[in-house]
Amino acid sequence: MKAFLLAAGFGERLRPLTERVPKSLVPVAGIPVICYALAMLKEAGISDIMCNVHYRHEDVMDFFAGNDSFGMNVSFSIEDSILGTGGGLKKCQSWFGEDDFIIINSDIICDLELSRVITAHHEGHHPGTIVLYPWKNDGPAPVAVQGDRVVDFKKALGSPVEPAWDYMGIALLSPMIFPYLSFEFSSVVYTGYTSLVTHHSLGYTGTPESLAAADKLLLSERKDLPEKVRQVLGTVK
Repeated sequence: MKAFLLAAGFGERLRPLTERVPKSLVPVAGIPVICYALAMLKEAGISDIMCNVHYRHEDVMDFFAGNDSFGMNVSFSIEDSILGTGGGLKKCQSWFGEDDFIIINSDIICDLELSRVITAHHEGHHPGTIVLYPWKNDGPAPVAVQGDRVVDFKKALGSPVEPAWDYMGIALLSPMIFPYLSFEFSSVVYTGYTSLVTHHSLGYTGTPESLAAADKLLLSERKDLPEKVRQVLGTVK
């Protein structure tokens, strides 16, 4: 299985830190934040990675080169003009072939077993499966689910179901998503995911019974997580 690693963003909310370093390389607990996603992928046996880059892309590429790509097969999609999550994925369509793949944000800090997500995706028989976690912030939750399916994102589809979840930035997708994506700047959520909900189905992992487990994914409750990342990836330079 291949993975698409999203690392093209500007990181505007992290300024002034990101004036000198791309968001994906901002250190968290002593290691660049992108390492947490890389460790999850490597631990799941996923080594073929396409990483989209734009802002300070040379820094990201140099980081991988300086670490021998952590023993993984990493390719880069350099975006001259930033394409967003939807356009960036569409640009790399031919690289994925006909198999399902993972899409993952480069700024995720958690200890999720991707092998379980892959199993849930295959057992659910949906063309897409997204990872959700319980919404605990102020304001309305973004994602609504019903049964084993996602039914809405920020009320964009007009579902009467009350949202109670948020998207973690990890998904398993079928190539069925590509016809709904644009080569222009766009969001994969509001082009691809909403289209799967409307025309096919979009599954999810995360249930009310998993609230306690989801809480333990947070770095604040996993002081050992940075060391685990180092064990999986090796020395991080």
